Amino acid sequence: MKKFNYGLNGNKIYKTLGFKEDEGVLEEVRHLWDEKTHCKPKIITIQEAIDNGWMTPNHWKNQCIVSEDILTYKVWYLYTDIRRNGVWSPPNGVLREQDTVNWIHFHPGPNRVKALCMLGMYDTNLVIWDPMNRIDKPELSFDEWLSYFPEEKARVWFSRCEKFIGDKDTVFMLEAHLEQTMDPFRNMGETIKELFRNTKPKMINYRSEELDQYVHYDGDDHGVEIFVKEGQVFTLDDFDLCININDVDRRYEDEKVIITVR
Repeated sequence: MKKFNYGLNGNKIYKTLGFKEDEGVLEEVRHLWDEKTHCKPKIITIQEAIDNGWMTPNHWKNQCIVSEDILTYKVWYLYTDIRRNGVWSPPNGVLREQDTVNWIHFHPGPNRVKALCMLGMYDTNLVIWDPMNRIDKPELSFDEWLSYFPEEKARVWFSRCEKFIGDKDTVFMLEAHLEQTMDPFRNMGETIKELFRNTKPKMINYRSEELDQYVHYDGDDHGVEIFVKEGQVFTLDDFDLCININDVDRRYEDEKVIITVR
């Protein structure tokens, strides 16, 4: 049985083809679409993927304050950008099977999916390659596929890849990307660290041993305060609520908490 090893080379054979406007790239992509792809992508929504059990609405919980990984700030940036400007392009994925379970491997776009789920935008479209023909939807034409990646948003570039979809089966597929560097994510990380004053938030009106190593209960050196409303319970997962604050939105309130940048 093939084991799924995650990483650059663990679950795919990957090659960048180039930008859409580069000489010969679009022609090569169209040739590969016509001659090499084992199937063509289909459009479903996040909600349809959840309803079919191919993903969950709370996958990849971030625990924003617990982790300082760059992906935390990538999701933080995407969450804020999507809330302000909408989705640039739909996440891409392939529906595959492991141990008789069907699930979607997202790329590019897993962090967009995380941000979209946190925003409750379950009606957002996904571009899903379906080599096992489990999705009862029409396949996209080449031009329809391209239309989901608008050039007015950013430069479009392509890659070809072969991904494992089962114990011994692979699928040849194409990926379209809108150009985006890591700089916005790193900048968001620096911004958030400054808002927090490079220290833990202060927890007010609530104490828990589970949270002790992640918060202050006393002092004034902190940049962010989390006030837990009377009768509410705050867990590690609830740190994700901090994703609602940024350099513009400095206060967030729901039925559980009030989070404030001082």
